[in-house]
Amino acid sequence: MKAKNKFAVLLVAGITALSSVPAYAAEVYGAARGKPIILQSDITDTIASAEKLGILNENNDITSIVTKKEFSRLMVRFYRAATGATGITLSNSPFVDCDANEVIFCAENGIINGLSNVTFAPENYVTREEACTYLVNAIKFMGLNIIDDYMNVKPSFVDFDSVSEEHKNDVAYLSAINVVSGYDGYFYPNSYITYEQAAFMFVEAYYQLMLSKIEINNVKITIGDSEEKALSLFGEPAYKFEDSTSGVTVWVYNKNLSRFLYLGIKNGRVTELFSNSSSFVYRGISSGSVVKEVDFGARGELSSTSVSYSDGYGNVRIGWSPGSGKITYIYAYENNNTVNKISKATAANDTKLLYDIINAERTKAGLNAFTVNTDIEQNARTHATNMAYWGYFGYEDSDKLTPFERLDNKKVSYTMASENISKEDNVVKVYCEWMNNSGSRANLLTAEMVDVGMGMAASSNGKNVYTTLDYVKLKNK
Repeated sequence: MKAKNKFAVLLVAGITALSSVPAYAAEVYGAARGKPIILQSDITDTIASAEKLGILNENNDITSIVTKKEFSRLMVRFYRAATGATGITLSNSPFVDCDANEVIFCAENGIINGLSNVTFAPENYVTREEACTYLVNAIKFMGLNIIDDYMNVKPSFVDFDSVSEEHKNDVAYLSAINVVSGYDGYFYPNSYITYEQAAFMFVEAYYQLMLSKIEINNVKITIGDSEEKALSLFGEPAYKFEDSTSGVTVWVYNKNLSRFLYLGIKNGRVTELFSNSSSFVYRGISSGSVVKEVDFGARGELSSTSVSYSDGYGNVRIGWSPGSGKITYIYAYENNNTVNKISKATAANDTKLLYDIINAERTKAGLNAFTVNTDIEQNARTHATNMAYWGYFGYEDSDKLTPFERLDNKKVSYTMASENISKEDNVVKVYCEWMNNSGSRANLLTAEMVDVGMGMAASSNGKNVYTTLDYVKLKNK
């Protein structure tokens, strides 16, 4: 038995030596006072992150294997770091072999069970598969989402079939959301876990799950939240529409454009979220923050106009326009198959949605919402349809008529006019494309050309979508 333990220690230590991952900027709460601390982007490995979060300390030998008692202690530290809790509520220990506070807390809350009602076995070592179940139990206790579909995704581990039945769903779930990993294709479920591996699990769970919450208009929501929860948080939307192709139902909240939000709901869960309101926070990054002053961290994939993160439930992009240099919008989605896309069937509703997004941006800038003009709208719709039919993309139509000549032909009397066009298949992509282009952005935020019309059209095969937005300053205004 001793030889087996020694092998397990060497094996697991070898696995975790290859498992260190970078950390990034985030707001967490200290266990002692509940005040926020910042993990700066220069903290780039798991152990440093775990120490900063208070999960590990300098006395922990990261190559040592972890007992149930010590794992309970690590779990409580994780709980405090993840929730901001400053203490734990306890009863008397039910166990004859252990009265440690952390053990009592974990047992009382169904996180780590004893061998029996009166025996905990505190000095037993924790296996990798057991650790997965303990962590999933903690996630449930803290009220975070457990998406059942993820438990049904079989990991690619060669030895997954050797995982005990009672632990298989938990190993599958944590593997699916990148909280646990293996080594050379193996998971080694019965190997004992080391402090380093435990730190990896807790740190990944913290970043993948605890930081997946998006705060919008002072309430927190996560991709994967239930339809019922979304309804309880935000109430009934102003309007809904269905994208039958993707199976997403879009909920739009536009009654107060300064707090604009839309959600995509599929199979009873939130799978898409967009807001360019003046009140959102994600991973400590707030709307309106000056981009140059934000530490996006080592895990943020930075471009010239956005930063993207992957967490346990999907993808989150935070963006800004080159003109403002301030955080402007947040867009989260599970995957490309769970988002609303513009089509022939949704064009009218997506036009309305894109108007809302644009007018929300204008509201932030202190501008009035655009006024939709029927003649201008017909002109824009004709051009979008023309592009879709003939398969070209440009400001001149198939007859080489310019936007101004088309307006003239519609007998629109104006002193100033302009046009934006797009070939993107999603309203957020259209919005971002226009906000990232100086000329198109100037049109969106014009104080002069406030009478507008928009048209959307899809090609006959549905592969391409075209959007036109015409802006006009009417002569009689």
